[in-house]
Amino acid sequence: MKISFDISFGSRKKKPSAARAQKRDNKRRAVRRFLSAEADPYLKKRWTKADGSSINALIQDDLATMRNRCRFEVRNNEWVEGICLGSELDVVGTGPQLQIQTDDDRLNEHIEQRWRDWQGICDERGRDHFADLLALQGVRSLLDSGESFTVMTNRGDGGDPVQLRLLCVESDCVFSPFGAEYDSRVKEGIRLDGSGRPLSYYVAKQHPGDFDAFYDSGMQQIPAEQMLHVFWTKRANQVRGYPMLQVLLSSISEMNHYSAAVIQAADLAASLAGVLETDLPDVDEDATDDYEAFDEIEIEPGSFMTLPKFVKAQQFKPEQPTSNYSDYVAAKLKQCGRGVMMPYNVISGDSSGYNYASGRLDKQIWQRFARRWQMFLIRRFVGPVFQRWLREALLIPNYIPRRGSVDLIPHVWIWPGQEHVDPAKEANAQKIRLENRTTTLAEECAKEGRDWKDVLRQIAEEKKFMDELGLSAADVAQATSAADGADVEPDKPDEGDEDAADPANQKTDVAQ
Repeated sequence: MKISFDISFGSRKKKPSAARAQKRDNKRRAVRRFLSAEADPYLKKRWTKADGSSINALIQDDLATMRNRCRFEVRNNEWVEGICLGSELDVVGTGPQLQIQTDDDRLNEHIEQRWRDWQGICDERGRDHFADLLALQGVRSLLDSGESFTVMTNRGDGGDPVQLRLLCVESDCVFSPFGAEYDSRVKEGIRLDGSGRPLSYYVAKQHPGDFDAFYDSGMQQIPAEQMLHVFWTKRANQVRGYPMLQVLLSSISEMNHYSAAVIQAADLAASLAGVLETDLPDVDEDATDDYEAFDEIEIEPGSFMTLPKFVKAQQFKPEQPTSNYSDYVAAKLKQCGRGVMMPYNVISGDSSGYNYASGRLDKQIWQRFARRWQMFLIRRFVGPVFQRWLREALLIPNYIPRRGSVDLIPHVWIWPGQEHVDPAKEANAQKIRLENRTTTLAEECAKEGRDWKDVLRQIAEEKKFMDELGLSAADVAQATSAADGADVEPDKPDEGDEDAADPANQKTDVAQ
């Protein structure tokens, strides 16, 4: 027996019409919980370009424009080129050194030497060292192009038993061929699998910007395992990278425009030797019929001349550049440097407005970012290349003694160290850290880009030779100091430089 209950309270609510529903939604949207979502009249025009497009859609629309503009500024702006050169110097320098850490010293030295030999001939085109390729593909290309593509080929010329070579490809050469835009698995020249992992790359054999190049002529498909695609990932599911320098374009453009206007005004003022003016409000036109307004009068050097009636000569007062021009340039450079974590004293090459503590404190932020950049390059470029090289080297008879798997060979990378502004202070701090056991000799040598084993071997060899000659360490230090002219008393550091937290150590104004 089926029992049903029909319980109703009043009449059923009618479904609102489309107009009423739209009105209700508009009213709901008008009440914002976040101030940043308000329709601010001052920022509404700027926020009209904010949308919910995916990162790949944004890059696809603007990548070529951003890339071309960044490269233009690198070619024509000394500040932007300085950012690129400074980044290459601080991030890569002379390149990382390989240090194998097995318990067999002879094996370690053997592998390290083989790797150093290969770095000199690693370029497919036979021009650049491995450190040069790393600076190009791992630093400069990320700044002006946003990404780099390097093909790992096996086209050795016989100069080294390892046939692995690196072929650099400009990012302009990687794009989707004709007809691939209808394939959902192909995005910006990269074929992806169902999970978004790259399967292959479409690479043009000729740069599309060459004079004799035709679009989509001579495309080749490179497997993903042979391609090193390096870029900073800013959002999930990102397929291509965009230039790091693109955030500086607006500031650089404003600074260039303002500087050009200042130079034009100063040049105009400097080109005028003087002006003729009168204090008389009403002058008879017949009295001044010998000259017209804005007439140019040539003056012969070393000569006397008479002025027109009722007028007097006065030198033109130049008003440009103004007193706050240098402050404006410094503020813009700080703004530009913030986008790449580069402080003002690094991007400008000027630390005259800093004391020792402030200059070092500001540079530490950039140094931490440079170390992160180095670790990024190890994971995305240096490490994969070394693993590929080691696998091939172990297959060559009598080239490298085989010892288990490639993954079982422990190793580390030592990057060039940063030179210290005050070597005496750093040496004293290093001594304290070693005595307190808060650091190791390996860590301290790594900061300077040196191998701690090589340091100890050299110390032992020098000590042995000094014992043979009957010399002590004090004798050598005294002789070295005399040779370097160290008997001259060095300048005493400022009292405020001892502690960065001291109010006396606060950074002075750059304009001063």
